[in-house]
Amino acid sequence: MQEERARGCLVGFAVGDALGAPLAFIKAEQVRIKHGVVREMIGGGWLGLRSGATSGETAQMRALAETLRDGAEYDAAAAAAAYIDWLRTDPVDAPNLTRLALEAIAEGAEPAEAARRAHELSQEKTADNATLGRCVPLALRYAGAALAGHAAGDARLTHHAPEAAGGSAGLCLLLSVLLAGEDDFDAARRAAEEGIADWGDGLPIVLRATDGVPRSNLRPTHDVIDTLEAALWCATHGKDFETALVEAVNLGGSTATIGAVAGALRGARDGIDAIPERWLRVLQDRLIHDRLASKIAAHFVVSS
Repeated sequence: MQEERARGCLVGFAVGDALGAPLAFIKAEQVRIKHGVVREMIGGGWLGLRSGATSGETAQMRALAETLRDGAEYDAAAAAAAYIDWLRTDPVDAPNLTRLALEAIAEGAEPAEAARRAHELSQEKTADNATLGRCVPLALRYAGAALAGHAAGDARLTHHAPEAAGGSAGLCLLLSVLLAGEDDFDAARRAAEEGIADWGDGLPIVLRATDGVPRSNLRPTHDVIDTLEAALWCATHGKDFETALVEAVNLGGSTATIGAVAGALRGARDGIDAIPERWLRVLQDRLIHDRLASKIAAHFVVSS
């Protein structure tokens, strides 16, 4: 694994979150009216963030990353405990489905039962994108079937819908291919799809091709499939890290997750040096994410 790409992946994730979180839940037209084209970390938004601060997207991602440092293997119980510790900080942006499942696990329920119960209580018809961001550190630690299995299992801690597991596995496999040196996003997407199909766990393939898709067709919702398509489209169509992220956060809607995932994708392909220094200077906890990436990637395991 190329360390500069690993560092770019985690730091790029946090950068995308910090850029996008202040615009969350605002429609693209409202973003334009209020801010024009957002190119800087403006802070504010419904969370009242200061410039460079990140949301619960990065907090959950870092919670999982901390369990993987110094060569530790992925452990579902440790991951669930880390997410519960985060929830106990009373984050206002904890997704409802995630909150319900984690509360049930904290009370003693098995994760599969907790996820099923949360799914029924929330009356969600599709999977939201809450598992996408947090799974990203797994791509720095594993590859192949082990990566797909851990990513899907992590999603199933809180999300019963199969699209959530498919989304986490698909994104992690896609990132893994980029981290290994692939520069073509569509080739990486196809490899990720093959990885899911070869694994044979019955996961839905939710990575849509973005070639020929007009920007107007993107739906920046909280749906896991819509989020993946929007993030991959922006990562693919941006001429560099900056333009990809500007595209992502100005879509409106689920901007924290779309921005974070797009940042992870471009960072995994372009490396840490592609991230604009002016964004890095104001990013909260930049060095923490940078060091975590190096520590996890140092114990990368290639597996079939």
